Amino acid sequence: MSIVHDPKNWFKESGQEFDIFQYAYQFSLKDKVYASTLQDKSIIDSYVDSETLKHNNYLAGDIQRQFKITNQDIISRVEKELAWHISNVFKAPVSDIDLNSDLWINYQQATEYNPSHYHLGKFSFVIYADIDQSIREEHNQSAGNAKTRGLIQFTSQLTNDTMLFNPSKYTILIFEASHLHQVYPFYSNNTRISIAGNVKDFNLGNL
Repeated sequence: MSIVHDPKNWFKESGQEFDIFQYAYQFSLKDKVYASTLQDKSIIDSYVDSETLKHNNYLAGDIQRQFKITNQDIISRVEKELAWHISNVFKAPVSDIDLNSDLWINYQQATEYNPSHYHLGKFSFVIYADIDQSIREEHNQSAGNAKTRGLIQFTSQLTNDTMLFNPSKYTILIFEASHLHQVYPFYSNNTRISIAGNVKDFNLGNL
């Protein structure tokens, strides 16, 4: 059954002056990156700093400290958080997010990096738990004109275009798992902490 759009009520509820209404198949993250702010900040304010199960062998990054998150409470809260954000993409309720326990935490230090790579699953995501301002400002100190120090870069699946992001604490990025991306090294004597994972499956409600 098709949704019945009520523009007047939608503009009142959303506070927008206009919108573009689309068919359901057009709601996707194909060649797109969803960016927002973490709703449940307790996910990272109380994250477990005692994870010891090394996860490096399953990841592309040249990062020494990468650990699998096994705390079920954190996994459940991340799944709930993702349901809210992915529902924004599809403009429909999302439930039963399944991470398949594919969740890990990165402690990236100076000179460490992630080469260009992709993931398995439907969607991938990264939540930034801690970033010193010195890391965020480093891209302006790059010797060349690329200005990429410490940034995360996405490469279009359809063209040669790229997108660069300079995330802050509480930033969340969601993208199709097949979307090529990489993380450039920084050189500040600080640690950037992020939580990342893959969404294996989810249920999409009616529009």
